[in-house]
Amino acid sequence: MKLFSCLTALLITSSIFAQDEIIIIDRSKARIKAQREIKNNENTQVYKFSPLSLFDGEILFGYERQLTSKGSFDVELGPTLSKISFGIPGHYGNSFEPSLGQTSAMGFVAGVAYRYYPLDGSESLNRFYVSPQFRYKIYNHTVEDYSGFMDGTQRGNETMANFFFNFGYQSWLSETFSLDFYFGMGIGNYSSRDYYWENFFNGNDWEFRWIEQRTSGARYVLNAGIKVGIGSK
Repeated sequence: MKLFSCLTALLITSSIFAQDEIIIIDRSKARIKAQREIKNNENTQVYKFSPLSLFDGEILFGYERQLTSKGSFDVELGPTLSKISFGIPGHYGNSFEPSLGQTSAMGFVAGVAYRYYPLDGSESLNRFYVSPQFRYKIYNHTVEDYSGFMDGTQRGNETMANFFFNFGYQSWLSETFSLDFYFGMGIGNYSSRDYYWENFFNGNDWEFRWIEQRTSGARYVLNAGIKVGIGSK
């Protein structure tokens, strides 16, 4: 009985002098871990070349320059060659009428774009971007009668003025080497000038002469490719 009385008194005394325990949860470290570390670029400019554009008759070079932490200015420029084919073309036809042949000539392509890199955790020139772009391209060629019925060489061309909205991803495989993948769609204007022959009666005999043909119109366009780049400060 005395033991029970002592335990009861001890319990009451402990309850009187006991203090509430306060638990503090420090979430500051968790917040710091949740913040994504921004990846700063080692380069502020990239010199580029587009190898796949060779299949479209373009020798295309590019340059991209960082303007702000999220934006960059991109330009491209190079010569074009039209009427590219595999093998050696032949000029065969009826010996009693003209046999026309087309020959490649030099043109050019030029483009200008602004790129915006929207992803958190990276600066411009790195990772995903969206980009409005204006591009102008002209192909030139010459048309000649190899049979000798008509004199002179005529100059034809194809001209394209296009506006694209591109989506792309620029990835750095090393500190200075990048791969730039892009795809876009838009609208543009196409025009062409070409030449054919026509047989006409001059009042005494039948002759041949050059006929110019022009076409133009608006169209939907696609844009896709890859660029390899070398970066620098």
